[in-house]
Amino acid sequence: MALLAALERGEPLDGVAGLAIRGSDGVPVRTADRPLEDDLDRLPFARRYRAHTRHLGVPFIRSWRAEVLGQVQLLLHHDRAA
Repeated sequence: MALLAALERGEPLDGVAGLAIRGSDGVPVRTADRPLEDDLDRLPFARRYRAHTRHLGVPFIRSWRAEVLGQVQLLLHHDRAA
């Protein structure tokens, strides 16, 4: 929130705790340490922007494998019943 507020007001970011930024001379600078949050339940959950069913355009193996294994189990069950 402090970072967003500083950006909206056009303030320099070196006053915002917990950042690693490039200084005016181009040298990396760390700002003061930011205190850790004691009550994590106070923070909102992240909003998912899409379903996580693919990685780099490739479907997750788990979903494919579950479908195939389900079909194999059906075939085995059918063979035992006969």
